[in-house]
Amino acid sequence: MADEWITEPGSEPAERIQFDDLGFLADVTHPIRGVLVRRFREPRSVAEVASLLDVPVTRLYHHVNLLLERGLIRTVATRRVGSATEKRYQIVARAFDIAPGFFESTDTVQVAAAIGSLFDFAKLDLQRQVEEGRIHPDDDDQVILSLGELTLSPGKHHDLVETLKAVVADTASDADETEPDAQRVSLFIAAFPTN
Repeated sequence: MADEWITEPGSEPAERIQFDDLGFLADVTHPIRGVLVRRFREPRSVAEVASLLDVPVTRLYHHVNLLLERGLIRTVATRRVGSATEKRYQIVARAFDIAPGFFESTDTVQVAAAIGSLFDFAKLDLQRQVEEGRIHPDDDDQVILSLGELTLSPGKHHDLVETLKAVVADTASDADETEPDAQRVSLFIAAFPTN
């Protein structure tokens, strides 16, 4: 018989943290560890996540240990199950940002690979949602997809980037995970010069 969960003090995730490590980025965009990071938004044990993903629990321990080592998740509750201790984990922050100046201090080949992994992560997540029938790309109320080029003056380009940043910041500040109808929305934006 299992004992009750004992919650660790101060286990609520921070709103945002910044990272300045390519390994951190590789972990949040990894096909398995990225999924685990999302599943650990709520406190869960490895067994609970394995059940949600319908995979053997043994397949996840290596990845969970790496996320713990990187500081992306932490133990937030424990309980005794027979002679063993079961743990629940949760992400350390609700959002992860890239530290200012990080890309300037990193090799350009590594930066390019890191940015590519962000694109790949967004692409795979979108493909999975469409394949599973959760979204339809033509649903104008739920999905916006756009790829194109604009010819803008440097000032207009700057204004576009600042406007996109403001929309993301304003929308994120209005997020309310306790709202009964709330749903997660993936957002990936890239606006960059192509000359």
